[in-house]
Amino acid sequence: LHAAPVSHVVQRRFMTCFAKHNAGFISPGFHGTDVNNHRSIFQHGLLIPGDGNKLKVVHGEAYGRGIYAAKVNAAWLSSGFCSAPRMLVCAVIQSPAVLHHRDAMVIFNAAQVVPLFEATAQAFGGHFIDRVMQTKKLKDPG
Repeated sequence: LHAAPVSHVVQRRFMTCFAKHNAGFISPGFHGTDVNNHRSIFQHGLLIPGDGNKLKVVHGEAYGRGIYAAKVNAAWLSSGFCSAPRMLVCAVIQSPAVLHHRDAMVIFNAAQVVPLFEATAQAFGGHFIDRVMQTKKLKDPG
């Protein structure tokens, strides 16, 4: 577990939002993504695709266009979106702009979520290993 090297701009954006919500309730969440996105996330924050940026939706938007995070009891859910066994542990300001659906949260205001830590492991259970094996089979079916 390593502290996320989040930029001061991202930190200020989150803390300003926190103050506007009268120091509201914060819950942890896990965000899984391609490890190549981590540097940009640390610099610019987690962003909603198409909301003032050129990001495209990659994994769908079943419950709306937003930032998807797994609840604290369901890290396995986010691990399936990781390209390597490295996942972001985030703080999420709870408000009506956060939709709760089963084990997931969809955050519709990017200022309400900030990565706090980057969790690393040799593997995330069988999910990461299964995904790697599927990718290898697609590239080299023989």
